[in-house]
Order: sequence, then structure tokens, then C-alpha cells
Amino acid sequence: MTRSVLALLAALAAALPAAARPRPDVLHRAEQFYLDGVVYYENGDWQKALASWKTCYRNAPRGSEEREECRLGLAKLGEEPTPPPARSPSAERRAEQSYLEGVVYYQKGDYVRAASAWNRGLTLAPDGDAAADCRAGLERLDKLYGVTPAP
Repeated sequence: MTRSVLALLAALAAALPAAARPRPDVLHRAEQFYLDGVVYYENGDWQKALASWKTCYRNAPRGSEEREECRLGLAKLGEEPTPPPARSPSAERRAEQSYLEGVVYYQKGDYVRAASAWNRGLTLAPDGDAAADCRAGLERLDKLYGVTPAP
């Protein structure tokens, strides 16, 4: 029974498009900022708690549990999180350019620069189509070579 449930869960996860799954390192960083904020809050360092939770909220994927926890932390301090700035068409174009730059580096075998370009694309337009392509490239590096090189 347990194996069939695990197999079903694995099949469902594999069926999700790569762009729909947040990268584990993004979630880990957001969770770490949240936990740092909790420690600061418990120690009475409100400014550092506020900064940690704001950073967490900005970096956690939309709809994630981590983002909601950070929003609740900000609410404890009487802060409403500021929505991320509206994405401009030029940011999306620059993200697309970063994706294409990463593809060129990947084809040349320079995986560190490819990862750097794709991470830059994610930063420029985290919710756009180019970001999905950048995530897919980073996941491919991770799948083929075990670890995504740090930018």
C-alpha cells in the first residue's frame, strides 16, 4: 500500500511542469530568512526581524507556505508587505536575453556562467515566461550534473 501511494505521488510530481515547481534552494532561503526573523523577534530585535521577514516575503514564491508565514510575521510587527514592483516589458525582455545567454554558455559547456545567466533571468522577471525557461535550464543542470553551480 505504501509503495503504491509513493509511486502515485512521484508520478504526480513528475507530471507537474518544471516551471510550476519552485526550486528547493529558493524555498530553503525563504525559510531561512523566516527563521532568522523568528529568532530576532524572540530576542526583541524588531528591526532585524522586520528586515528578515521582508526579505523572505519578497523572495518566497507566490502561494508558498513560506511566503504566508513571512506575511504573518510582518503582521505581528504591524507591517503590511509591499507587493513586488510591477514587471515591466523591458525586464521581461532582459530576462529573455539572460535565458538565451545561458543557453549559449550551456552549449559551450560553461555551466557556471549558464547558471549565472539563468539566475539573473529569474531575478529580472520572476513570474514571466522567461523565468520558467530559466528554471528549466537550472533544473536541467541540477539533474544532469547533480548540483546547480552558484552564481
